[in-house]
Amino acid sequence: LRFKLRDGNRWSSVAPYRTWRIYLGAGFFNMRSLDALNTLIHEVFHLVGLVDLCYDRNASINLAQRTPLLARGNPDNYAFFAIDCYRNNMGKLPVDDPDCKLARQDHGALKLPGT
Repeated sequence: LRFKLRDGNRWSSVAPYRTWRIYLGAGFFNMRSLDALNTLIHEVFHLVGLVDLCYDRNASINLAQRTPLLARGNPDNYAFFAIDCYRNNMGKLPVDDPDCKLARQDHGALKLPGT
């Protein structure tokens, strides 16, 4: 699995991962595609009202861009990192929250939208 992130007018490849894991209290769920993981996160957390992690593929604003822990090699925790950042920022991208410093760091060509 390989996907690309948009940085301005350039496309940058992100290292592939074979398995996507998200902890939901009951255990680990293995997801074999980014779309499946995004769908699961969106449906689960949208229904319980925590956060809406919908993304617009055409605008190249995807979950990986919003959550650099994915690119930093820690797919186990990136979903909850994103939820904490979004909750702390009342639904805004985690640009100014001091608890979300990782989200402000560049990872190669990885940039958050709006920064």
